[in-house]
Amino acid sequence: MAPFATPAFLALATATGIFRVAGSVPALLRVRTSRALGANTFSTIQAFEIVTNASCRPMWTDQFLGTQRTVPSVDIGILKGKGYCQLLSQKCQPFHLGMDCWDQYEMIDRGWHKAATFAVGIVPPVVLLLAYIVASCRSQWKRGAAQNGHLVSDSDVASDGSGSDSSTESGECAQNHWEDPAWAAITMQQLLDLHQKARQEFQDEFPNITMHHVNARILQPLCEKHGKCYAHIVNAEEPLLLNVFVSHAWQEGFDEFVQYVASPFRHWSLQPNLWICATALIQSRDASKVSAQVGVGEHPEAAPFTRALLRAGRLLVVRNQAVNLFERIWCCWELFKAYEIGLVATPGALMITGPADTNMAPVKIQQALASDPEDKKRIMRHIHQMARDRNGPSIEQINQTLTHIKFFRQEVVFSHSATASDFSDD
Repeated sequence: MAPFATPAFLALATATGIFRVAGSVPALLRVRTSRALGANTFSTIQAFEIVTNASCRPMWTDQFLGTQRTVPSVDIGILKGKGYCQLLSQKCQPFHLGMDCWDQYEMIDRGWHKAATFAVGIVPPVVLLLAYIVASCRSQWKRGAAQNGHLVSDSDVASDGSGSDSSTESGECAQNHWEDPAWAAITMQQLLDLHQKARQEFQDEFPNITMHHVNARILQPLCEKHGKCYAHIVNAEEPLLLNVFVSHAWQEGFDEFVQYVASPFRHWSLQPNLWICATALIQSRDASKVSAQVGVGEHPEAAPFTRALLRAGRLLVVRNQAVNLFERIWCCWELFKAYEIGLVATPGALMITGPADTNMAPVKIQQALASDPEDKKRIMRHIHQMARDRNGPSIEQINQTLTHIKFFRQEVVFSHSATASDFSDD
């Protein structure tokens, strides 16, 4: 099979306007030189061997000189950056005889001929349209960090390529983001700003406050006033997609919590977007509104905590001196899901900060507590149902998993300097 017939190459070539082959697979590529051999002299390149999915090794047959030579492997990926002209030039470089880039070519497939002309650096409008749609859906990832002088890489967002109106597509993407709990993150700077607001609000009481106090005095009034979560209030133009999911207990000191969250990233050149339940949910003094928003029902996997965790590239476990995380039902559930989706086994994906747990007892999820007792009932009911219906893990297996995480010895590396790859959503 000729490398020009590989799906990846044809898709790329068609999108960039290089091959316009309406369903035909070219076996030969005929090119016209613009110098040296004369404008009317044609030579033929025939691809005969696939080296890898991204490369080919063509055979060069020069009809004018009557010679045949093998051209070194050519990385088709060069199409993405330097264009067809550079690609063809590299193919013929060892024996180019002073030829310049070709300005016209013909493709031949079992007698089928079609000529196409193109200009270097001109991208077809359809590609520009698709790029605009994708960029509109992906821009917020970068925007959040850019607000604070940082650059954060975004995750891939699919585009259906239907060619529909870009403003409509952009609006639909934005609307979906507002409804997706994974897009309720805040930047590190926004967490520090909240920390400063709390310091000003509580003053002398500040060293002793918890997340519960911050919620009652700052988050709840703001959420009730604006009808949205704190993350969407401070990112009113566009929401932020999370990079790091933060698992913690509200009973810890708020000042302690912020310091433990910030410390692992203090030397990172790229700052992550953080998903914190207090800022990601619409807080209210009406407990029924919060419960309805969580929407656990019979399936905690449908809860915003779980849905956001599934999109996270990292899990940050924030230990504290006030409460054992493994005695809180939601923390246990989040850690188990992180194990189930592979975050625990992924190098660097599980980050642990805060004081070490001195309690050497194994974890027992059935003894964990919840602010809302109904949450625990639903989670435990779901775990039992999962074990019966889907051959899922038993309570004993979950406890073993959580105990493994509890004594997991990988601490965060404070000297790590993040790169764009640290925030990949693959």
